[in-house]
Amino acid sequence: MTHDARQRGLSGVALAGVLAASTLPIMSGAVIVPALNELRAAFDLGPVAAGALVTAHTVFIAAGSPLAGVIIDRVGARRPLIWGLVGFGLAGGAGALAPNLAWLLISRVPFGLATSFVFTAITVVILNSTTGDRRNTVMGWRAAGNQLGGIIYPTVGGFAAVIAWQGAFLVYLIALPIALLVAITLPRDSATKRPPGGVWALIRSDQRLQRLYVAAFSAYASLYIVVIFAPQLLAESGLGGAVIVGLYLSGMNLAAFIAASLFGRIRKIMGPGLILTIAGVAYLSSAIILVLLETPIPIAVALAVFGLAHGLVVPSITVAVGNCAPPHLRGRVTSGLGVTNYLGQFTSPYLAAPLVAMVGLAGAFGMLGLGGLLVWVLGGPAAAKAREESSS
Repeated sequence: MTHDARQRGLSGVALAGVLAASTLPIMSGAVIVPALNELRAAFDLGPVAAGALVTAHTVFIAAGSPLAGVIIDRVGARRPLIWGLVGFGLAGGAGALAPNLAWLLISRVPFGLATSFVFTAITVVILNSTTGDRRNTVMGWRAAGNQLGGIIYPTVGGFAAVIAWQGAFLVYLIALPIALLVAITLPRDSATKRPPGGVWALIRSDQRLQRLYVAAFSAYASLYIVVIFAPQLLAESGLGGAVIVGLYLSGMNLAAFIAASLFGRIRKIMGPGLILTIAGVAYLSSAIILVLLETPIPIAVALAVFGLAHGLVVPSITVAVGNCAPPHLRGRVTSGLGVTNYLGQFTSPYLAAPLVAMVGLAGAFGMLGLGGLLVWVLGGPAAAKAREESSS
């Protein structure tokens, strides 16, 4: 992307393409969840193997993110974003052709790697084309798009899976027209020399980045603790049906969508440190409600509170990490969010498992409270110190 393009920002159509791409990463696993029962029947899967289909690719997103960052710093963000979108569509859609479980799991490897390129490249495109209030607004829209994808695509996947389980995997093909739109509208990156090193030295020396990474890991581990264990709490309350669970989780995603959409306006009122402090307290509050009040209305309130908080946490941390990164290191520094976010998703049930074994679901929501505390204590002060002038 040229200097002039950065000064002008993205055109409306180019921004639409980037925001459309932003709807994809969150649905990378969620879109096949409605088809899990059909997949279990088709491949004779147990609960553990079925869960692996939803989460296996996240390991490869985490593993591929540093590579994506290196390449983006080398060639710019446009081409990696297009490659990632094409890979997302083809590798994701290839699951519909899988003759057995082994091939289905193998297809999740390139799919996860492609998702890592999409996730990191979107972040860098926004950071390179925006500053100030505009950066906060667009990053909020990006987070809102992410949440919107979590509402729309699983619903479409569920309807598609009614015909056959393969239909859920065909939803991934939506990435191909988005790739075409991005290829046509996104400005070309200017030629760059091999970017200098120093990313590891920066991360080791910058406590802001270290704390923001921990906060990001905590936020996404908390998210998946809610996604995994809140349905079990609903089942204990007599509301374990798929439709009811879907409505509760959709309500949480809708709350996150609303908060993220308003992030730009909220940032004009309060700084990122205060936002993360409030959000961390909200995480903690939702955990307390889920532990103490195991009835339908308090559960709905807790999920809504968590959703509102999470919708603010994601853009706050992303902008703060971007502000800590000089332009020539942005790809590699922000790729750390791909590592922390998706490792948080993948490890969340394993982190909660010992406590769940000892004290039941209250143990899982205790982990949620700890995640909120880390967002508050580590993320808030670090974001408050992440000034844009270090990366403008």
